Amino acid sequence: MLGQDQDQRWQRIGDGFFRHQRGHTKPGVPPGQNNTTVYVSFLLQPQGTLHNGLFRGFFGLTLNGSLGNDLFVGKPGGGADGEYVLEARGGAFQVPSGTSAVVGRTALLVVRADFRPGKDLFTLYVDPKPSDPEPSSGAVEADLDLGVVSKIGIYSTGAFAIDEVRIGTTFAEVVPTSPHTPHGQSHACEHDDDERSDNHDR
Repeated sequence: MLGQDQDQRWQRIGDGFFRHQRGHTKPGVPPGQNNTTVYVSFLLQPQGTLHNGLFRGFFGLTLNGSLGNDLFVGKPGGGADGEYVLEARGGAFQVPSGTSAVVGRTALLVVRADFRPGKDLFTLYVDPKPSDPEPSSGAVEADLDLGVVSKIGIYSTGAFAIDEVRIGTTFAEVVPTSPHTPHGQSHACEHDDDERSDNHDR
């Protein structure tokens, strides 16, 4: 569980690539090398009033690339702003997941990042079952070339809670072995509707 103090530490760790597994954070090689695959997962829970905040109260994580492009994963500030999406930070190339962001309901978001020469391929799975293999389909974003990812950002203007950020090289490494926190409960660090971000303005 991440409290406020741990959250600040997490954001400092987020200045470099890390791997979170079984409660431990370990430094590693930044992802983004061509012909490699990385998985990122986290728990996200909308709080307060949905859409409340600057730019319709967006919140989520960013994968920050070395080529000036960042991938945003979460509840956006425009377009399908009631769903979880993949998009470029700022809103371009949005791909909705089809799963609504519901206040008080915790969602498990898993992103598969296939780094390729040229544009990369990102696939979002929402609430995959922990006991099942990797889903055969998800929301696919194929318009961004991130280059090397050396930083993960918490990016928001809306109220939300986030927990259990994991990074690994397989789906099994980043998906909990038991179901996530039941709907309506939160074991996570909380963010109010003031913008909390280690990125630049939206």
